[in-house]
Amino acid sequence: MVLVDSLGHDIDRLPTPHKKKRNLFLTLFIDIVTVVFFSACVFFFINFPALTLIGRYMVYPEQVGYSFPSKDGSQGAAVAGDSPALAPGVKQYPDNTIFIPKIGVQAPIGWDTNNDELTKALEKNVVHLQGTSKPDGNGNVFITGHSSNYWWKEGEYNSVFALLPQLSEGDEIIITYKGEFHHYQVSGKEEMRKNEVAEHLESDKPKLTIMTCVPVGTNLKRLLIYAEVK
Repeated sequence: MVLVDSLGHDIDRLPTPHKKKRNLFLTLFIDIVTVVFFSACVFFFINFPALTLIGRYMVYPEQVGYSFPSKDGSQGAAVAGDSPALAPGVKQYPDNTIFIPKIGVQAPIGWDTNNDELTKALEKNVVHLQGTSKPDGNGNVFITGHSSNYWWKEGEYNSVFALLPQLSEGDEIIITYKGEFHHYQVSGKEEMRKNEVAEHLESDKPKLTIMTCVPVGTNLKRLLIYAEVK
């Protein structure tokens, strides 16, 4: 109080400290970058098994794929994994299994799965949709599986179809069913919304359709791989 009194009318000349205003656009940019960075970290944390598989395939595709017998069952190397239920006509290869050599897929198939059982069934295999054809039938064999899932969720096949988008025309898919090989060749692929999938469940000729969610780590669209009998 004494100091102020001594200054008298000159007090108005004292500089008033004030904060420098931050550029609005710079602030907005920093906020956006921060949100994107942390969102990316969370996304990778949730989906790292699928994302690391994709990264590995991009760098070393030969380490992911494997060889498989020709259509007559000769000159093939055994694939990874053992099963007590071996298909009698295909020797060391487990029955009721889908093989996609190019992207390293070998997974058991749960046949005739309905919508109510779908989530639980995907924990232990890929699933064949009830009402669609079987490999020895004359219609569309429709199979679906995860491209990614929360890594802490139960199940060995949470990213089984993470590499499905890497398939192209001519790639081979094999299913063992009732002791026999059923060979298919990819003829095309298509992305669509979930509500459009029902139009692709049936066919008047033998074929295979495989479905998964894309992009990996999202539920935005469905990728359908079409394959014809080889």
